[in-house]
Amino acid sequence: MENINIQIERLVKYAVDYLDLKETDIIYVRNKLLSKFSIEYQEVQNVEEVKSLELIINPLLEYAKLNNLLTNEDIFITEVLDIVSLTPSFIADKSLKVKNKRKFTKWFYEYCKSVDYIKWSAILKNKKWTSKNTRIPLDITINLSKPEKSNADIAKAKTVTTINYPKCLLCKENLGFKGNDNWPARSTIRTIPLILNNEKWFWQYSPYSYYNEHCIIISDEHRPMKLTKDTYRVLLDFLEQYPFYFIGGNAPLAIVGGSILAHDHFQGGGYKLPLHKAQIKEVILDNNNLKVAIVDWYNSVIRLSSNNKETLINTCEAIYQKWIAYSQGEIINETNGVPHNTLNPIARKEKDIYIIDLILRNNRTNKEHPEGIFHAHKEYHNIKSESIGLIEAQGLFILPPRLDRQIKIIKKILQGQKIELSGDMLIHQDFINKLLNKYGTLTSNAEQIIRQEINLVCENILKNTAVFKEEKEFIKFVKSCFY
Repeated sequence: MENINIQIERLVKYAVDYLDLKETDIIYVRNKLLSKFSIEYQEVQNVEEVKSLELIINPLLEYAKLNNLLTNEDIFITEVLDIVSLTPSFIADKSLKVKNKRKFTKWFYEYCKSVDYIKWSAILKNKKWTSKNTRIPLDITINLSKPEKSNADIAKAKTVTTINYPKCLLCKENLGFKGNDNWPARSTIRTIPLILNNEKWFWQYSPYSYYNEHCIIISDEHRPMKLTKDTYRVLLDFLEQYPFYFIGGNAPLAIVGGSILAHDHFQGGGYKLPLHKAQIKEVILDNNNLKVAIVDWYNSVIRLSSNNKETLINTCEAIYQKWIAYSQGEIINETNGVPHNTLNPIARKEKDIYIIDLILRNNRTNKEHPEGIFHAHKEYHNIKSESIGLIEAQGLFILPPRLDRQIKIIKKILQGQKIELSGDMLIHQDFINKLLNKYGTLTSNAEQIIRQEINLVCENILKNTAVFKEEKEFIKFVKSCFY
């Protein structure tokens, strides 16, 4: 192993080249690193540039292990990187002073990748493809950088009262938080202040970056997810400041909601999701400053567009109030006062026109579908059992990491190998039987076939989430909001 001083100087040089470390701070940062590794300074000449942070970090970790300097690798290395990072106040001030916000967000995204807050090396391992055999193309990802949560976990998280610090993974107190075995290290997180609807908010990039410039917009106050008239104002206020991003809200109910319901937040980013590309199926209303239409999409989506923010806000609220009171057939709006109807609002801007997609949702369960009538049905849980939240509802499926391993086994079976299923492979028995009956034994294109069938499962899951199965009933409901 090379001298540890050489590795430290490489990290300092990396910070100068990629993390905007100023010359006046080099000595300060070097001394902090020497202290962290409990070593004395030794002069190092002609340190070569190393562009890969991983090639710098790995020897530092090896040294720390050999010298008993760490108990948790993630915490230790995040603290090391925090030493060479710009301060939270520097980045926050930069965001407020800069005139070109698009230029700033591009810089900030690359910065978060360079300091390994955005886990780019892990993200690059994700398996991604676009479906070509579905009616409307979907984006599919097998996520290898973050484990899945069950609906039970998500529902429980909303109701649990905790005195822990921070209260949840989204709270502002995560800024610089060391972390522990049950909490991710957050020493390198950096956030951007916001004022939305006259309240304090902030935004940050997601460390898992499910899509390009995946950001999270978070209330300064730890409060549960909610959906009120102010929600739409928050969405549009954000677009006033970041018109090149979309922003959307998870439904504030378990099953149809996102993974963290205990803290009011939205997700956004610089990515055009499949729903955003979807065409209009039928226009319901079109006047001088408001257009309302049904979207040609798998689930039940109303698209509103206008250049008038107040018109949009009032119309969204009117539709929402109509929807939460609506019951028909399987759609029951409440049980014993417990609400079932809700929606996902997603906003974006094209030139001077604001566009809001409202995805109608219902979280009711019954004996046949205990996980949710309008959730992924049980026959598809081998592929996806987690909540179909904001991102999946728009056509980007984040599939669990187990599938990467399981697909390799299914591939071998399709190629004729005799493998007895056990453990978590047992959930694929029906899926495998279906593939064998449909295709027989395959040779060269087994994995492609498996992916195609996964595409169809994702398509069917979105159909499961559609509250209106009949288009005429959907049209009838939307028209009832205006006529």
